[in-house]
Amino acid sequence: MPRALLIAAVVLLSACGPRLVDQQITEEERRIMASLVRDPYVVIERTERDADGYLLVLTSQGGTTRRYLLAPDDPARPVLRLRLLRDECTLDTAENPNPGGGFERRGL
Repeated sequence: MPRALLIAAVVLLSACGPRLVDQQITEEERRIMASLVRDPYVVIERTERDADGYLLVLTSQGGTTRRYLLAPDDPARPVLRLRLLRDECTLDTAENPNPGGGFERRGL
């Protein structure tokens, strides 16, 4: 009985671990990824394919993570390019005439 529980625990723990799936990374993609890790502190955390079949690369350096896409700029030219994906949401703002909010004063 204890042996069966041990085997079941090992199977469950192995199912919960990270999946190592061979994504068939091409030589060109490997060459471009090598340029990412020239800095010894940059670590490639994960790679995955997007819906179009292009490679997404997740890197980390300290507390900063960045996503890159390896895809051609022009569908007519199949040369892969490394593109940083900007995940930050930025909004253009204008200066507020009433700091702190509130209504504009009218009249006297």
